[in-house]
Parts: sequence; C-alpha cells; structure tokens
Amino acid sequence: MIALVPWPARLDAGTDTVEIPARTAVTGPDDDVARLLQIIAPGTGIVAEAAADPMIRLVVDEAAAPASYGLVVDATGVTLRYGDEAGLCSAIATLRQLLPPWTFGAAPLPGAPLTLPHVTITDAPGFSWRGQHVDVARHFMPLDTLYRLVDTMHLLKLNVLHLHLTDDQGWRFPVTALPRLTEVGSWRRGSRHYWEDTDDGTPHGGCYTHDQLRALVAYAARRGIDVVPEIDLPGHVRALLAAYPEYGEDAPREVSTV
Repeated sequence: MIALVPWPARLDAGTDTVEIPARTAVTGPDDDVARLLQIIAPGTGIVAEAAADPMIRLVVDEAAAPASYGLVVDATGVTLRYGDEAGLCSAIATLRQLLPPWTFGAAPLPGAPLTLPHVTITDAPGFSWRGQHVDVARHFMPLDTLYRLVDTMHLLKLNVLHLHLTDDQGWRFPVTALPRLTEVGSWRRGSRHYWEDTDDGTPHGGCYTHDQLRALVAYAARRGIDVVPEIDLPGHVRALLAAYPEYGEDAPREVSTV
C-alpha cells in the first residue's frame, strides 16, 4: 500500500518493485543532484558513482508548471521531472516517502534492500503559502528541534517557516547595537513572573546567534522552505523593556504575571 501525505494530484500504482543499489549513478544538473543526495543519502547510504545505466535521473522540464513535478518509478529506476526548485524539492519529498521506513534513520540499515514500488505521480501544490508557525519567543526551542522540524516540513511539502522571535517572554536574536536584548531580555528567572526571582531562581530561556540563524535559513532553503521572521514591535515588548527600560514610559508599572 502506498501512503503519501499530502496525496498527489494523480497517482498510478504498479504491482512490481525495483531495488536501488547503494552505489548507483545519479544524473542531472550538478546542484540538483547534490541537493537530492544531501537529503536522502544519510538514511539510504546511496553513493553516486559513474555507471552506464543510471538508476536515478533528474530531468529539468522547462514546460512544467511552477512548483509541479512528475515522478516515475519503474524497472529502470527513478525519474524526477520538474521545472523549478520548488518542484524538485517536492519531488524529493515524495521520493523520501516512497522509500522504506528505515531510511528515516540517521544511518542506513545494514543489509536492508532499498526497494521502491512502481508508481507514476504527477503533482502540484494547491496553495502557494503552506506554512508552519513556531513561537520560540514564548517557548525557546534548541536548534536541533528546529532542524528536525524543517526536515518534517519538507517531507510534508510545507514551504514557509514562520519563526516568532520576539515577544514579552523573550528576545531570541542578537542586535549588535543593543546587546542587553539577549543578555537580559532572552532570559527570565523562575516559572511565574517575567524577569523576577522566585523560589527556585532558575533562569529560563535562550537565544540564537547570527550564524546559527543564517545556517538554519540556508538549511531550510535547500529544502524549499522560506524562513519568515516575526519581530513583534511596538507591542509585546516586555523583553525589550527588561533590557532597556529607558524605552518605556517614565511612570513605573507592575510586571505582568502568567
């Protein structure tokens, strides 16, 4: 049984399977081949090498509609047909779902055959903005969580990561001219009040560096995902005011509780 999420516009399934050898030829534009292998090689163990009959073929179709793709698996191997980067990324995502479940691991399963069902798929997205919102301002998430999220988004063909970076609860990215935004504004103590000491006195929070955010954006882009940052100003600025109270009103006021 073939299970794909989301279901493609058209799918014609065959009855046979084909086994892809771990060492096989992959043909197509160099950067596209590199993108494919970057995504599927860790779990499958596929290594591209020269061969007379390539079993994985990437074909650019200039007549293809934007973001559309075609995927054919038959006795000769796998053919991905696409017209642009978005189509390629979707085709790779579908190929990943067709691969055996063990290929989602961090390394190949020794001795397991890399089999694919015979299938012909044509597909295109129904919506141009297919987004996922992540509120790291209120609940800081470590980078490895965001990378795993990007991998899952790609698999499901989501293409926009809305990253909520600032709010009352925390300021998550550095501003060179205002260092206290992350030194102070990205941390709070205790579990009930913002930036106040409670009985446990444990700091909560964190932030990302410029380089970490650049790397995440680049990683997402290779998977067809745009990162859209949310900087929540002029509202929801308690993290900013904790770091730079001079930007607030002159009269003192109570800090909100949760």
